[in-house]
This record gives sequence, structure tokens and C-alpha cells, in this order.
Amino acid sequence: MINLFDKWDQAARNFKLAQLIAQLNIPTVVIDDDGFLPREVQSPMQYYCSHTNDGKPLYFDQIPVPRFWRIVGNSNGAQIYDLNHKRADVIFTKKDNTRLVKQVRWQNETGQLQWVDEYDQYGHLFAKTSWSDNQARLKQYFDEKGRVVIESHLDNGSIFLNTGEESRYFKTLPDFVSDYLQKSGLNLEQIFYNTLSTSFFTTLKLPQSGHDTLFWHEPIKGELPGNLNYIYQNQTRTRHVVVQDYRVWRANQQLFKTNERVDTRYLGIVYPHPRGNSLRPKILIMTNSDQIMNLENLVKILPQFEFHIAALTEMSDRLMGMQKYDNVHLYPIIGMDKARRLIKKCDVYLDINQGDEILDAVRAAFENNMLILGFNETLHEPRLVADENRYPAAEYDKLAIKIVQAVAQAEEMQRLIDTQRQEASDEPVERFKSGLESLVKD
Repeated sequence: MINLFDKWDQAARNFKLAQLIAQLNIPTVVIDDDGFLPREVQSPMQYYCSHTNDGKPLYFDQIPVPRFWRIVGNSNGAQIYDLNHKRADVIFTKKDNTRLVKQVRWQNETGQLQWVDEYDQYGHLFAKTSWSDNQARLKQYFDEKGRVVIESHLDNGSIFLNTGEESRYFKTLPDFVSDYLQKSGLNLEQIFYNTLSTSFFTTLKLPQSGHDTLFWHEPIKGELPGNLNYIYQNQTRTRHVVVQDYRVWRANQQLFKTNERVDTRYLGIVYPHPRGNSLRPKILIMTNSDQIMNLENLVKILPQFEFHIAALTEMSDRLMGMQKYDNVHLYPIIGMDKARRLIKKCDVYLDINQGDEILDAVRAAFENNMLILGFNETLHEPRLVADENRYPAAEYDKLAIKIVQAVAQAEEMQRLIDTQRQEASDEPVERFKSGLESLVKD
């Protein structure tokens, strides 16, 4: 049995973490290796382009550049200049002031993207993508000696493999991945996959004696995707479809089918919850800008509540001016330790900043059973915010009333937290574990 994911995105991380919480250690393969996969996660690129696991991520000022060129950066990213002429943009792994390099996007003389150097978590240059006419054309993967081992032609999907001992041509990425899986020594009797893209097409290339499960976590817009209908209408390895989004299941259950070939059911996901809600009148906001919708209005009508506002960077004069209110506490240039203390200290989170989310703040608030509220115009993680806790910005007074009622009444707060967890597809550990085990038995 294995997990097979297209990418190591949030959905894949959620599913793998839930398995670990439930003490289910299932080998995991990720097809699109971005160089920052956890050590226990495998990929076709690692299999063929082995690198030593020594070293650490490249810090932005360690990027090799010609003499007299300069690198200028902040917490959001960096740029490389030849005098005053920008030659590249540097993409960091996270926007958290660590400034560790994920990509260097090089430009030609006219400012068009020419190629992208990709670095892994050990500081190796492991891949390069060539661009022309604003399109990615060719992606090359290197071994630790800098030799090209895999060439992926992005315009037609074909792949060339040259390990020195083996030279192969594959017409499609699923052909390449299925060939790798059958060489890998992994048990392919049952595959858990979570997209109808490359992972699904890969299962179609494998021996049909296996039995697989699709874990569906994406929205449904009026009708089922064509590939999902294909599963219901044809004999494939996929024997189960598990819907993991509670809202999708509640609204579209009649669209999903169960027949003699495919069983369909709902099973959510497990989130860690290190603490409960203590009903403290303390509100947390994490932001990367001073654009916080209706902040001053909320501060004025909730004088009995403390507002704790944190940022990774210096704060503008506009935001610093909020210190004139006794119930406002500001934390510029916050570090991770202080952020964790604030998350433990507060019981309400307001997702009302208009800029990018920082430090996965909404997810952290959810895991810590903080009551999360926000405006329709500002939500960063809608799946973690209960429908009844979303308001138009003009109805900030109703949002404030909800906060007061929740903190004043333990039963109401418990109802709101239970609803918040249910609508986010939160599943008890034992039910999740038994649900997966039943799939293995069927």
C-alpha cells in the first residue's frame, strides 16, 4: 500500500499528517518533487537523481552570481542586480524572515523570464526549467554531479531518462511514473491517491489486479468531473471514492454514485488539537500590512477585549497609531516563539487582514480551537471558517456581537467550535483510523 500524490500541497500534507496521528505509517510517493519533500517521502526524481542528504537550504546571499552583482532582499523575496539592471527574482521557501532559497528566476536583457534554477532543502541545484515566449518548455533534473538525468518536455509531456545505465523515452508523465513505481519495490496492491490528474492516470497504467481509493477533497460545481464519472462507469483499479470535504458531501451527496464496481463514502481528516478554548477575551490578528479591515471600528466597540496584532516586519505609522487604544497590543518583527505564545494566549482569531496570510495563522488558530471569524472580502482559509462566522465587511457590528456572545457563554462557544470543526471536515482519530482500515479490508 502507498499514498500517491501529484504534489506535496496542503491537501497531501493534511492527509499524511492525519495518517501519522492515527499511527498509520503508509509509504508516500510525490510525483512533482520541489526539492523540499520530507525525508520519508519518496519521488521518481529522488530515485533516479540521488543526492546526498547533507547540507542545508541555500541562504539568499549565498546564490552564486558574477562579481560585482548584488542581491537585495526582504522577508518576501529578493532580487539580483547587475548595477541597476535586475537580472533575477529570488523565491523563498517561506515568507517568514528565514530567506531560504527555493527558486532563482533569471531574466534576459528585455526582462522576460529565461530560465529558473531550483534548489533543494540541502542547497543543491537539482533542477532547471527553460522558458521561451513566456512559456515553460523544458525541465531538466540533475544528479549530484550536475549531470542531466531526466528531461521533461513540458510542451508535449514526453520524458527522456538517461541514468548512464539506462536510456528510455516515455510518451507521458504517467508512463514514466508507472514504470518507476513498478521498479521501486513498493507494494502497489492498494494505492491511496487524491487527484484526478497525474496520479489517477498513473493508476490506469498499472496492472489492474490492484484496488485503489480516490480521496476527493476538491469542490463540485453542479456536476461531477469527467474523470470521476469515468471511474463510476468503467472497470478500473479504483474501488472506493472517499469524499473528504464535509461541505461538498453535504451539498452534493446525490451526485456521487455507488455501484457494483465503486463504493462511495464520506470520511474527513484528522487535525491536531493541542488545547481547548478557554473563553478568554483576547483577540489575535496576524498581518503583513496595515490594511486590516474595520480594525478601528472593532477596537472601539469591543473595549473589553484585548487585540493582539502581530507582523513579521516593521509596522507602519498608521498601524503603530493604534496604540492610542488601551486594548491594542502591537508586535512588530515577531519571531516564531512569540507567535506561538500569542496563539496559546488568545481564544479568538480575526481573519480580517487584506494582505497575504503569514505563518499559516488561520491553520494554527484552528488547531488551537480558537474561534475564527472574518469578512468575506478577507478570508485566507475559507475551509477553516464556519459559514456562520463569515460576514460582509459592512456587518462588522454583527461579527462583534458574535464574539461577545461566544466568550460570555461556554455552551455557545462549544457549539461554535464544534461547528467550525465539523465544517472543516475534522474527524475523530479513531473514526478516521477505522475508516482507512475498512478500506484496506474491502
